[in-house]
Amino acid sequence: MRVLIIDADTLRPDHTSPYGYQRRITPNLQALADEALMLTEYHAADTPCVPSRANFTSQRFGISSGAFGHEGYDADIRLTQWRSHTTQAPFLGYHLANEAGYHTATIGCFAERHQAWWVHSNFMETLRPTLSLGLDEDAKDISNAGIEWLQRRGQEEDWLLHLTYWEPHTDYYVDKAWADKARAAGPAPTWPDEATIQAHQKLYGAHSAVDLHGAYGAPSAQAHTMPDAVRHRADFEQLIDSYDGEIAYWDFHMGRRIDELKRLGLYES
Repeated sequence: MRVLIIDADTLRPDHTSPYGYQRRITPNLQALADEALMLTEYHAADTPCVPSRANFTSQRFGISSGAFGHEGYDADIRLTQWRSHTTQAPFLGYHLANEAGYHTATIGCFAERHQAWWVHSNFMETLRPTLSLGLDEDAKDISNAGIEWLQRRGQEEDWLLHLTYWEPHTDYYVDKAWADKARAAGPAPTWPDEATIQAHQKLYGAHSAVDLHGAYGAPSAQAHTMPDAVRHRADFEQLIDSYDGEIAYWDFHMGRRIDELKRLGLYES
């Protein structure tokens, strides 16, 4: 069996056309969904980023693995406990390679970004196509690396390739042309309306309406895509246009990889 896992960080299903979004910004995902089994009842076993990947790769809930938080010691796998349970619950990549004979590979910058080496270390191949810790990680680079991998190993049997895309996670570094494309695809969601936005001006918290960027501060270079706060409906629409623009950008480059699967004669398998 050949397995391709596409991991898109902070991609809301209700901002994709297969799940009913009014803006048609995900044509490649829609084409895939038209031929696929779609899940409509699902939940995340652990959140946010680090606990969710720990659950994905370890087969364990955070309360068992130790990775139940996002940073610091709360994001660390309990290795002493883990060594005694290796045979009962091995890491995903380890299990597929050693028990089922699969060649496993992962592409992305997640492990470096979160200092969570164990997310990638259990795969036979780990590819990081950018030199940063993820702040300029680009869907084009991830797809290029994935396409190259498929050209190199795709014709083999029994492999798993896992790709992690940073888009559409904040901050929104997408070119303004993609935000404009999303805006042209239709109006932004009607909620929150102006009254709701004004009510949120009385609340405070990191990444809230009045402080979108939290402790990190607003990157001045992103003024064309991200406001520093959502004070009015126009700020919200600018934010959503950029978010949707990043989704459209991701969908475009995800589609390139699907096209390569078809070109190589691998799509049906």
